[in-house]
Amino acid sequence: MQHRLVVPALLLGLWPVRPGLAQDTLANINRLTPRSVRTAYFALETAGQIRVTAVGGEPRGRSAVRRFLEHGVFQSKEERLWDGSVWPANAWILDARTREVIWELRTARTLPGQRGLQAFDGVIALPAGAYEVNYAALFPVSRFWTDDDDWRVRNAENDQQLGKELHGPYLDDGSYRSFGILVRGAGKRLTRELARAEWAGNAFVTLRGEKPGRPQRTGFELDRAMPVEVYLIGERENGWQDYGWIVDAATRKTVWTARSAQGDHAGGASKNRVQRVTLNLPAGKYLAGYVTDDSHHAAAWNETPPYDPSNWGLTVRVRSEADRPAARSFEYQPIRVADAVVSLVQVRNDELKWQRVRATRPATVQIFAVGEASGQDLVDYGWIVDESGRVVWKMTYDETGPAGGGEKNRVAASTLQLRAGTYTAYFKTDGSHSFGGGWNTTEPMDAEYWGITLASAVSRDAAALAALNADEPGSEPVLARLTRMRAGSEEEARFTLSRRSIIRLYAVGEGTREMVDYASIADSTGREVWRMTYSETEPAGGADKNRRVDRTTTFEPGTYTVRFRADDSHGWEDWNAEPPDDPLAWGVTVFGQGTTPRRER
Repeated sequence: MQHRLVVPALLLGLWPVRPGLAQDTLANINRLTPRSVRTAYFALETAGQIRVTAVGGEPRGRSAVRRFLEHGVFQSKEERLWDGSVWPANAWILDARTREVIWELRTARTLPGQRGLQAFDGVIALPAGAYEVNYAALFPVSRFWTDDDDWRVRNAENDQQLGKELHGPYLDDGSYRSFGILVRGAGKRLTRELARAEWAGNAFVTLRGEKPGRPQRTGFELDRAMPVEVYLIGERENGWQDYGWIVDAATRKTVWTARSAQGDHAGGASKNRVQRVTLNLPAGKYLAGYVTDDSHHAAAWNETPPYDPSNWGLTVRVRSEADRPAARSFEYQPIRVADAVVSLVQVRNDELKWQRVRATRPATVQIFAVGEASGQDLVDYGWIVDESGRVVWKMTYDETGPAGGGEKNRVAASTLQLRAGTYTAYFKTDGSHSFGGGWNTTEPMDAEYWGITLASAVSRDAAALAALNADEPGSEPVLARLTRMRAGSEEEARFTLSRRSIIRLYAVGEGTREMVDYASIADSTGREVWRMTYSETEPAGGADKNRRVDRTTTFEPGTYTVRFRADDSHGWEDWNAEPPDDPLAWGVTVFGQGTTPRRER
C-alpha cells in the first residue's frame, strides 16, 4: 500500500527527532507560491551532519494532459514541448564557495505520495563551510505557461483572496501548500552577504544581465599575467540568447566567448547552460560583456531557473587570493566624448552623417566605429577621406571584430596617422538595425557609439585637431564652391584671377558613358573653357555611376563662371544608389589664389 504523506508536519518541524543530532533550524522555506524562488543561507563551523526534510513535486504527466484537453490546448503540440526531467517543485543545496550542488531533492531517494508529491527526510554529512538552500516552486514545464492569468499558473494568493477556483497541477487540489524544505543541524544562519563573501571577494567582474535586451559591459585590468576563472550561466536554445564574452581592450580581438561552446546543463530548464573555464591571461586591459534577451532571466524566469540563479550572468574571478590585488575593474569608455574631435554617434536608419576635420600638423588619431554587417559586407559603416576625396581609412569586415549582442554587430578600433590637411569623416546606415531606429537583433555592447568617433591618440596631438563646418576653409584656399548639389538643381558662382594661375578643379558627379551631373567653367565672354567629361573622370566610390575628377590646370587672368548642372535623380540627400566616397563634395570646388564673390552654402 502506498504511504500517505503527512506533509504539513514535515515543514512545521514535527518530524521525530533522531537522537544525537543537533536541531538548530538553519533554513526553513515554506508557504511557496507559483513562480517563486527562495534562498536561505547557513554555515557549519566544523564538519558535521545536517538533517534535511523536504517536499516537492514531480511532473504530473497524465493529469496535466487531461487538464490541457479540458481547456482546449492542443495536446500533441504540448507534449513535444514538455521537459519531463524538470520538477515543478524542487529543492537543492549549493556549496556557497564553489557553487557546486551537494544535494538535490529531484535526485535524492524520496518517498512518493499522492498526486505527484515527493518527500525526503534524511541526514547529510557536510564539511565546514557556507551553504545556500534553494527552492523553486511551480515554474512552467511548458512553453505555454507564460501568462500570469493562465489557468495553470495563476497567482495562488490572489486567487484565494478573490475566492476564485485554483486550476492546474498542485494548485487545484491545494497540495502546493506542502512544498518546502527544512534544514536543521549544529550551525548558524547567515546573511546573503556573509555566505557569498569568499565567492564575491575573489570576483572582479560581475555582470548579471539586469537590463533585458541591452548588453552590460565593464573593463578590467590585470597588472600581471595570471589564471582567471570565467563562470557563465545563460540561456541557449537553438543558439545563445543570454551569453557573455571577453575581448582585448587594445585590439578588440575576442579572448573568450560563450558562443564557442554549447555549455553544460545548469539545472532546471534544459535551456539553462553553464560554462566554467580557466583562462591564462597576460597583463593588460580587457572588456567583459553580457547580454540578456527580454525573457528568462533573474528578474523574470519563464521556465525553471538554474541551480545557481543568483549568478545568472558573467563572473570573472582570480584563482588565487594572492592575485586579487593585481586585478580590478574600471568604467569602460572606448573614447571619452569630451576628447572626441568627431562624434558621429547614435546614427539612425537611412542616415548619412559627416564631419570635417583639420590637422594643422601630422597627428595620430584613434578611431572607434560600431556598425552592421550583412554576411561579409558592412551595411552600416564609416570611412574617412582626405581633401582630394581619397579614402584614407574605411571600416571593412576583415578589420572589424564582434561588437557584442547580435552577430551582425561589428566594431573597429584602430589608429590612423594623419598628415597636415583637411579630412572628412562619414558614417552611413541602411534601413534597419540602428540606434533609435529599432534593433532587429540584440544591440551591441557599445550601442550608444553606433557610428564613428575620432580623438587624438596622444594628448599632445589634441591641439592640432579641430572640427570644421562644411564651408570653412581647409588647408587650400577656395575660389568657388558649389557642393551638396541636389538632384535637378543648377547653380553657378564667379571668381577672378588677377594673374596667370594654376588652379585645382575637384568635382564629383554622375555619369555612365557620358556625364549627367557635371561641372563646367566659362570665361567672361561666355565661352566654355572647361567641362567635366566622362573620359577624364575616374570612379568616385560607391555606385559605378559616381565619377570624380581631380586635376590642376592653368587659367589666364580674368573673371570666370563655374556652373554645376544635375539631372533629376541621384544627388545630395536623395541618392538612388550608393553615394560616393566623398558625398559632401557632390558638385564642384575650385581651389587657388584669386578673388571671388562666392556665395557661402
